[in-house]
Amino acid sequence: MKYLFLLFLALQASQVAAQSSCSSDQAVAVKLISERFTNADCAACWTKPMLTGTSGTTLDWLAPSPAGDDAPLSAAANRDALLRLENLKISLPKEQVVIKTDIKKSKFKVRVAHGLAVAGYIGTSIELTRFPKIKQPSRKLTAVLLLTETIPKGTADSPIERSLVRNMLIDTWSTTTVTRRPLSIPAGVNPDNLRVVGWVHDEKGRVLAAAQSKCIEPK
Repeated sequence: MKYLFLLFLALQASQVAAQSSCSSDQAVAVKLISERFTNADCAACWTKPMLTGTSGTTLDWLAPSPAGDDAPLSAAANRDALLRLENLKISLPKEQVVIKTDIKKSKFKVRVAHGLAVAGYIGTSIELTRFPKIKQPSRKLTAVLLLTETIPKGTADSPIERSLVRNMLIDTWSTTTVTRRPLSIPAGVNPDNLRVVGWVHDEKGRVLAAAQSKCIEPK
C-alpha cells in the first residue's frame, strides 16, 4: 500500500502544472457536522430530504437496505454508511435521520488534503497539525476521513446541493498523528467533484477537530 501511494505521488507530480491545491489550508473551519442518513429504499427521501440548516457542513450517506439491489437508491448506496451508523450506535432508519455533531473549541487542529484521481484512486491524507504540548504518546486517537462527491442542486433529481459520501477511511493513532492513503473512487463518480472531509476523535468519541478540503486553482 505504501508503494502504491508513492506511485500516485509520482504520477501527480508529472501533472503539477495543471493541478489544483486541494486541502483544508484555505477552507472555512468546520464547527458543526450534520450527517443525513438515508435508507436506499426511500426514493422520496432523496427528492424531499430532511433539512439540516445553513450552518456547518452537511454530509449525505446512502445506506443499503434489506431490499438489496431492488431498493430505488441501491446504485449509490454505500456499506460504509452502515459502519458509520454502527459507530454512532444508531439503527438503520426506515427513511431518513439527521445526526449533528458540534466541534468544540480545542487545542487540536487537523489538516486534510487530496491529490488527483489516477486509475480509479485518489491520494488522500489527514494529520494533526496542532495539539496540546503535554500529549500522552499512548493516548489513542481515531482519524476518520471521508471521500465525498458534490452533487450540484438540480442534478440527479436532487433539489439541494449534496456532499455524498463515497468512501471512508478509519485509522487509529497511538504513536503517529498522520495517515496518507489512496482511496478508491466508485464507478460513475465525477472526479472533478471530489473532496475530503475528516475529523479526529478521542476514546470517548469526542470530536477534537475537523476539516474539509477546498481546491484552489493554480495562478
